[in-house]
Amino acid sequence: MQQIQISRRTVRALGRRLLTTLVILLAIAYLTQLGLLMAERGRQGVPAALWSAAGQALGATFDYLFRHPTTYYWQKAYQPAFALVWTFFSRSAGLLLVSLLLAALIGVPVGIGVARSGRARNRSLVLLLSILGVSTPSFILAMLFWMLNISVHRTFEITVLPQTGFGWDAHLLMPALVLAARPLAQIVQVTYLTLADVLGQDYIRVAYSKGLSDRGVLLRHALRNVWIPVLTTLGTSLRFSLASLPVVESFFVWPGVGQILLQTIESSNRALVTDLVVTLGILFLLINLALEMLFPLLDARLRTTPSTDLFEERQTGRRWLEGLSVSLRETWTGLRQLLPGVRRHDELPTLTAAISQESGSAAELPPTHGARRLLYNTVTNPALMAGTLLVAGLIGLVVAGDRLTPANPYETHGVLMIEGVIAAPPFKPSSVFPWGADPVGRDIQALVLGGARRTLTLAFFAMLARMVIGTLVDQSSPTSRQIQHGPLLQSLQSLQFWHRRRKPGTPSPVRASNTVSEL
Repeated sequence: MQQIQISRRTVRALGRRLLTTLVILLAIAYLTQLGLLMAERGRQGVPAALWSAAGQALGATFDYLFRHPTTYYWQKAYQPAFALVWTFFSRSAGLLLVSLLLAALIGVPVGIGVARSGRARNRSLVLLLSILGVSTPSFILAMLFWMLNISVHRTFEITVLPQTGFGWDAHLLMPALVLAARPLAQIVQVTYLTLADVLGQDYIRVAYSKGLSDRGVLLRHALRNVWIPVLTTLGTSLRFSLASLPVVESFFVWPGVGQILLQTIESSNRALVTDLVVTLGILFLLINLALEMLFPLLDARLRTTPSTDLFEERQTGRRWLEGLSVSLRETWTGLRQLLPGVRRHDELPTLTAAISQESGSAAELPPTHGARRLLYNTVTNPALMAGTLLVAGLIGLVVAGDRLTPANPYETHGVLMIEGVIAAPPFKPSSVFPWGADPVGRDIQALVLGGARRTLTLAFFAMLARMVIGTLVDQSSPTSRQIQHGPLLQSLQSLQFWHRRRKPGTPSPVRASNTVSEL
């Protein structure tokens, strides 16, 4: 009887998941139609009229669902709609899957090696490289690959990789590497952090005490707790690869969904554009569903969980508001603990801390004063210093990007006398145009600085909105409150390490762990 109830719950959960997937795809189709209608009105110089466009988008979505064209006019011939979309989709899906596979095959071993080395320089290097991998735009990385490929060809007179084109051979490598850059950086960082935490657990010490080798402990005990965070990172990083897909495919002339999507938007073929966007949504949902079904096979603890817990359960509006209220109170309480002068309810010292204190290990610790300790850890962390300088530079661009050059980014120039020479645009770099000028005579330095200011300002507000909304949604989830506090609260609580003044003789967690292992 219990098995029948579990199977019924599984069927209901799968039905809810299928219904949720259909609703998401329907919303994608509707938003695509709405965006295309708004773009057409913008090109025609007609007022946006959001509510009117929203109603018109409903009718366009109805026509798309029930009056879908059977053929598309493509390359001077009518081709079946399903076959054409499948051709583009298979090329993009193959490229994305290869990029994710490359990211996993390279990122996991690198993260494992850094976690096992235990060297501070390696940790700083991983952090710096992960920041660069996440923040480097796709087109910049593609240009670097192009330049490297051309330099090797000119130096050694050999063709390493084809620059552009389609093919399931060497043509696949450069676009796959560009798409794999961000997932690779995230996987290396997550693998390193997760494995470093696992290797410090008690059951790992017990495994070593039983005489197991490093390889046996790693394969039989440590990696089992690493796969789920790595696969979760792989699934979440897919959305960034999807966002970069049009740029990468256009750059390398890969005839997939991304490149064709840009062409169909220009030709105003709304049905084909919607087909392509919906297929990307289907790919994203299928990969995440496959990863979610794979989790119980990797972690035995999830197999004993009721099947309904593997899927998102519906919540009433009242329960959601109650959960949000409780989470906000918990977050506010945690934030107050970070303020100076507020009495903190610290936990009792652990047994390992007491043992380390008695052994007199405090003499080997860095300075304990808050400001001195913060300065010490900042100077000895090159990744933190580089990141701080980078963030400071970006903030400077946001605040005074337009003021760094006297030139007007929108002013065009014709034929000019520059340094005694008559020249026409595009101008080369000179005292008048430090970075040169574009074909219509606009100062490139002014364009870059002014555009960077606007782009970074928009990115900052988008990041702020995502952080606030994501924190509220995460804090309102009962499951997340049962397992852990929200990620924002955890991150802020971790800053207490810098603000808390520890008494002389209080050991650091690393030293305490080493003492236990020595005992």
